Amino acid sequence: MVLKLFSVSGTIKKRLLCIVLLVALVVVLFSLLLDNSQNKKKDRKLIENFKPLDTNSPAPFDPEIIPNFVGNKNNKDAEKSTLHVESEKHNVEPERNIPPRFLKKPTTEKSKSSRVPVNVAETIEFKGPSNKEQQEIVNAFLHAWRAYEKYAWGKDELHPLSKSGGTWFNCGLTILDSLDTMWIMNLKDEFAKGRKWVAESLRFNHPHVQLFEIVIRALGGLLSAYHFSGDAIFAEKARDLGNKLMPCVKAGLIPCRFADLSNPKSNRIGDHSTAEVGTIQLEFRDLARVFEDKSYEDPVNNIMRRLGSADKFDGLASANVNSQGEYQRSATVGAGASIDSYYEYLVKMWLQGGKTENDLKKDYITFVGGMKRHLLKYTKPGNLAFVGSLNGFHGSFRSEMEHLACFLPGTMALGVMKANMPKDHLDIAAQLTETCYQMYVKQPTGLSPEVVYMNTDPGSSRDFGQSVSAL
Repeated sequence: MVLKLFSVSGTIKKRLLCIVLLVALVVVLFSLLLDNSQNKKKDRKLIENFKPLDTNSPAPFDPEIIPNFVGNKNNKDAEKSTLHVESEKHNVEPERNIPPRFLKKPTTEKSKSSRVPVNVAETIEFKGPSNKEQQEIVNAFLHAWRAYEKYAWGKDELHPLSKSGGTWFNCGLTILDSLDTMWIMNLKDEFAKGRKWVAESLRFNHPHVQLFEIVIRALGGLLSAYHFSGDAIFAEKARDLGNKLMPCVKAGLIPCRFADLSNPKSNRIGDHSTAEVGTIQLEFRDLARVFEDKSYEDPVNNIMRRLGSADKFDGLASANVNSQGEYQRSATVGAGASIDSYYEYLVKMWLQGGKTENDLKKDYITFVGGMKRHLLKYTKPGNLAFVGSLNGFHGSFRSEMEHLACFLPGTMALGVMKANMPKDHLDIAAQLTETCYQMYVKQPTGLSPEVVYMNTDPGSSRDFGQSVSAL
């Protein structure tokens, strides 16, 4: 009898245990279904409203790449921005972290998301001009923007004399190129109008576009607008364009010069300017990080490695590169047209990559050394520094400075301030900035010519000789 009672009691215990386990399982399943339903609602809301999501994933790169990130409320050591920059959501500690969307390495697998970016941007707010000089710049922008709105809306560019619009790539280049500028100037109404046009009218279907130009203007403009505003429509349009350009980018050792957006495919590869080949990397690498899709990054990194390994003249590249990625030894050697932004991208890519791609840093430092030895000269009698050019690898020196070379002071200053480049780079940058300023103020129009010929003879009475302007 006792044994029977124990048997019954054991059966009851087992049944009760089964009931408890079943109830627990039902609760767990219900919780999972509820969470899944809520996540779907969140995803749907994100797609519909393009609201940014918070992300706390740590940046896997060098934490000192962007110290004193603007908009950081916790950074007491950062200099106050004259634009009163604020960030609503970034909690970035000084010298430690940066927004992960800028630097997160893309994975080897393609993003599974077909609608929204993987690394969702958070809004960065600017409060616009805070002094008279800044307001004058905003007014000048609005003067040009109002004319574009009135006479050329949706076209690539404004023709001011005929008061008409011009089509180059048929994708509203002026709008795409101006989005980030309008955001920084806090021109939210103008930005909203541009955003509406992008969402409703932007199509990439022109049969003949120049890769370099559409990357730096359209792809770069869309990605910048995305990072500032957090609006996913810009990331989606950027990926659409990036996908259509990839056959051209992956065409060979260097990319095609022109792409067909109506029928994306690899086109014939011919000779390029060095700037065209070496000034598409930042944008595609950023696209790779936004969507965590490494296929956008690998081809442009390979192109940059090819340019870096090609024979140079004491660290100086020539202005032209052939289909095999070799520099044409007879082409101009300098820092102006057809080569300028290649050098700019060396240091910026090194920063973008978290200061880990040391070949880029080496190529940049080698360039500056060669520039100092062969291209950096001083005028007479004012001793103004300028960067001239050579007629080929071993050609004669041309005593002139192109206006396009005025990018160099900013690049050199960036290298010193953010990349620990030698301090004398900053001294040279300051000297070149003064020269670029003088190229403006010494002209009756107040506008710098495209090229200024420099006097270096000891008996010269003025620093500048003749000048050439495209206008």
